[in-house]
Amino acid sequence: MMVKIRATLAALTVTLTCVSFSLGEVAKQAAGTDYLVVEAETFINDEDLNDEFTGFTILSSEPAEYDLEGGGLIELPQPWFDASGGQAILDQAGGGDFADKIYWETEFAEAGTYYLYFRYSLFDMRGLIDNTYGNEDSFYIPFNSFDEDPAGDSDEIRTDRIGFSALSSMGATPENGCRDIEADPFDNESLYLPIEDCEGDGLRTELHWEGQYHWAPARFNFTGENAQYDIEDTGVVLDYQIASRERGSSLDVMVFSMDPNLTAEDLDALVGIGVVDPGVAGDFNNSGARDVGDLDLLAAAMASGDVSFDLTGDGAVNFDDRAFWVESLANTFIGDANFDGQFNSSDFVAVFGAAKYETNAPATWAEGDWNGDGVFSSGDFVAAFGGAGYEKGPRDGGLQVVPEPTSSLLIISGLLAFALRRRA
Repeated sequence: MMVKIRATLAALTVTLTCVSFSLGEVAKQAAGTDYLVVEAETFINDEDLNDEFTGFTILSSEPAEYDLEGGGLIELPQPWFDASGGQAILDQAGGGDFADKIYWETEFAEAGTYYLYFRYSLFDMRGLIDNTYGNEDSFYIPFNSFDEDPAGDSDEIRTDRIGFSALSSMGATPENGCRDIEADPFDNESLYLPIEDCEGDGLRTELHWEGQYHWAPARFNFTGENAQYDIEDTGVVLDYQIASRERGSSLDVMVFSMDPNLTAEDLDALVGIGVVDPGVAGDFNNSGARDVGDLDLLAAAMASGDVSFDLTGDGAVNFDDRAFWVESLANTFIGDANFDGQFNSSDFVAVFGAAKYETNAPATWAEGDWNGDGVFSSGDFVAAFGGAGYEKGPRDGGLQVVPEPTSSLLIISGLLAFALRRRA
């Protein structure tokens, strides 16, 4: 039984490219810049304000059990979870209007008007076929000033709900698959289905993006205005608070910027999302090391044609990039399902234990999807045995999850060798 993740005051450290964030630390703006980045999981957790069982908690890339509204459990996050640094926050089922509150300590270096941007996702915690996520989408945020209590006692806050901010109105709702709401919540074979199977009773008809995060300006529902705050006090710690409204809402990052017109690409650049440290090439999930989660993201990029995952420099993202990641970066073999640096019988035990062979169910690298087409089929064996690594033991140098000191030279050499081998 997995243990439910709970937010604590322990000094957990998250690494995002060259910036380090710790749970509960002050987010400080660098002098001379016009923005401040706040990783959501660095919130201050006051147990008197936030209930550990129904309030805000931390989602990590390690799945855990969470309560569904009205009973039952769901395992979150899904394999395609792409929060920066591998963590985000989730408003759990069971709270409700103003029931829970968390805050961040911030320090601005430059005075001015700052506009708030969210990187967010939504999780269906109710199982209703409404296709709107209208019950899993909102927080209360400060309306009149940066340090306002969004759960204060005034009629303006409590009755008029001026701080109501709905994530589903910001442009990106889940849409890259669908869910069978009658399926066992732990049975990913039948719970999440590809878009071509998303018709009929009991299925969501939208594409499904739960656990994939998107940028949007934070917006107040009742005024339609984007959230902005005048910051006059610099060099001092200011608290920024949010209060719960509905379950299933999730935040990854907040950016306060003087620029009201930032694009998703601009915001990714500010935070470092998509910027691969040359010392950890192929670390697409920003975990600080190469792992099978990177291969699952690469498979999704192969399906969508996202050329930002192009590792071979040919302007495309395909199996060549997958082979390069496995063979030249991680120094292992196609077929190494358990990612121990070898391709042998233990990998077959792992993948057949997942029982997805020739079922057409979505599969991960660890479940047999070695060629990156999203399923476990005979094509994966063709790809694996084509690498001629079965029962050969580890490659010289062993599994490379983080680079050696001379990694840049090794990567360049490996890329050249790979390109020449593919042309041969």
